[in-house]
Amino acid sequence: GIDGQRSKFSFSFGKIRAPYWLPRDGFVSILEKAVRKRSSVDLKEGWEVTALRRVTEGEETLIEATLQGPGGDEKIIRPFLVVGADGLRSVVRSSLSQWAVEDGGTDTNRFEMEEKSSPAGGLRYKVLKLNGSFALPSDPKSSPNGASTPEMIEPEQSYTFTSRYLGSWKDKNREARLGLLPLKKKYGYRTANIITWPDHSIWTNASLSTLPGIKSFLHESFPQVFLSPFTVSLPPSLLLPVLPLLPLLLVETN
Repeated sequence: GIDGQRSKFSFSFGKIRAPYWLPRDGFVSILEKAVRKRSSVDLKEGWEVTALRRVTEGEETLIEATLQGPGGDEKIIRPFLVVGADGLRSVVRSSLSQWAVEDGGTDTNRFEMEEKSSPAGGLRYKVLKLNGSFALPSDPKSSPNGASTPEMIEPEQSYTFTSRYLGSWKDKNREARLGLLPLKKKYGYRTANIITWPDHSIWTNASLSTLPGIKSFLHESFPQVFLSPFTVSLPPSLLLPVLPLLPLLLVETN
């Protein structure tokens, strides 16, 4: 049969509805729809917060935010609320850190990122972007007449796949597993994580940082999943960034 194992399963929590993996663009779309329902909110698309500063008027301290638009235009607003959900290089966090130093407090590092130990310390991972549904290779030995109908990956099902390098081609530096979490059909793609040790070939082999190289590696490692290196349509953004970056929310005063 086809070398390598594959299994299909469903999450079940009794009367609780089954959970689904939510792609980032789907999550942002939900937030956007919720915001657009509020007529009091002015949603500025393509604008970036480039600076925050404190200004004093009389006995009151206000916050000013500088916004830069798609064409390079700038606008200054005074929000009464700033939610710092702007990711790894947060303008809000860096501003708060600077203000803490200026205020002369003893805990000036309280807004800095902290590095914590993890039980999975040392592992590295890539996120693969795959089609929501695609055909798996047929295994002729699974059918008495030597032919079988290809199985289709279903978006709302979960799957696990083990590499042939965990089996007959045993090789610790090339072994891997793939897991596909369930998602609703309306999303056009799904993600799969490759989690391995730092000395794995996927990190040390320079050719695997290219789209053709990673396609070839996936076909060779998971023949039970990928028909050929180029049969399954993998978008150019095959290797997605793994750091979550959320938008910055500002509420402007009248």
